[in-house]
Amino acid sequence: MELVHCVASDGIRLDGIWYDATPGLLPGQTLVIMHHGVGGTFFSTGFFDESVSWLTCCGAHVLRANNRGHDIVSRPAGGNGSYAGAAFEAMDDCYLDWEAWCTFAVKKGITRIVLWGHSLGAVKSVLYCARAPLPQVCALVASSPPRFSYSQFARLADEWPEFEEFYLQAKALVETGVGNTLIEVRKPTPLLIAAARFVEKYGPDERYDYFRYLPSLSVPTLITIGSKEGVEVRPGLSRLAFWEAAESLPAVTHRYPNVSFAT
Repeated sequence: MELVHCVASDGIRLDGIWYDATPGLLPGQTLVIMHHGVGGTFFSTGFFDESVSWLTCCGAHVLRANNRGHDIVSRPAGGNGSYAGAAFEAMDDCYLDWEAWCTFAVKKGITRIVLWGHSLGAVKSVLYCARAPLPQVCALVASSPPRFSYSQFARLADEWPEFEEFYLQAKALVETGVGNTLIEVRKPTPLLIAAARFVEKYGPDERYDYFRYLPSLSVPTLITIGSKEGVEVRPGLSRLAFWEAAESLPAVTHRYPNVSFAT
């Protein structure tokens, strides 16, 4: 394995770690790119740990990659001193990050790319594949993608009032011209985030609800949701992001030939 990096088209440097494949069953030069969730890093997302050796033994190269949403707050190289990380990232920048890593892979001779995103990385992977991915992208796995659905949140009566309180706080800061103010929220997930980014992600426009992008997916896609996500109630754990997703997805994905679902 080796430490690697790429540079997005806007100059942001992204780091990752590359694992070489052992000769296996997969055809061509196949690469699985693993994308972490909110505030994660390529080296700290335990979700992927046990899959790396299995995939390399099957004959796939593996790349665990950072995107600019790594860590809660970061100051990325090439960012002209601006802040990034989960607190400040703009969702639309995921297109730049995903394109940069895919381009990096193609330059290394990769002919088949499988994108595997976890949590927020899963949502971003859906967004990228629904637009115009590089032709080498042949499949997508989206594990535990959270909903960004204001209307869905409003239906969960026991958690909605607290979420709405955070949303109105963030909205007021944006309207008074201080949208970069950091606020600490607990719903739909505990996070330190700039008010403008909270409104962008969780507002009534629902720009990033991945359900609306499923019809545009042109590559074979597997969505997975944990059987307890959105169901189990524990202190500090909100059900909002996954509530009824597992119940809704079978009927939704049935309409789209490229999309399948499993718990």
